[in-house]
Amino acid sequence: MSSTPCIRIRNLVKSFPAGASRLEVLKGLDLDIALGAFAVITGSSGSGKSTLLHIIGGLDSIDSGEVVCCGVPIGSMQESRLPSYRKEHVGFIFQNHYLIDDLTVQENLVLPGLMNGLEKELIRRRADGLIERVGLADRREHHPQQLSGGERQRAAVARAFMNDPSMILADEPTGNLDEHNTEIVMQMLTEIVQEKEKTLVLVTHDMDLAATGEEIYKLSEGVLHRI
Repeated sequence: MSSTPCIRIRNLVKSFPAGASRLEVLKGLDLDIALGAFAVITGSSGSGKSTLLHIIGGLDSIDSGEVVCCGVPIGSMQESRLPSYRKEHVGFIFQNHYLIDDLTVQENLVLPGLMNGLEKELIRRRADGLIERVGLADRREHHPQQLSGGERQRAAVARAFMNDPSMILADEPTGNLDEHNTEIVMQMLTEIVQEKEKTLVLVTHDMDLAATGEEIYKLSEGVLHRI
């Protein structure tokens, strides 16, 4: 693991409207995550875990502070430039798989590559390799509704790597799975992250899952504590 920072956050403040006032969720938060690290952020429901992940992923704005990810100062970046940042640097995995029902597994993987303007032969090779890597080679022509819950989430994991992002952001990626499928999905996810030397930031309230991380943080009262 490199000592070079992949994520550097200083004095991050984020609030949301709450009637006539605002609710401050993140209160001067600091965070450093190195390139290639596997960091887990835990905390109770409503603590701001997903908000923090969305900020790192360029999905949400900040009130104040400094947020630099993959060398990009996204905290001060114009909103119109954030899609390019996400396409180049971020792979998302959510609790719900968000696969497109009308597309096959293979087509669900091909689509992000096409949207990112990758060469078609590269897209095909990369999609086929990832589909095989997550054990869905015999399901590539199946639609999401023809897959089990674990298979759908494995397809979502594969899709997150399609554009060869710098980091993978996972928000409760096994929240809808049973214990057996949780183990399978997490093993595949962490192995691919290591093989491709990516940074993984995972948000969860499951302390057993959190224990698999190399760096573990708890978000409480708007700030992070290393545990």
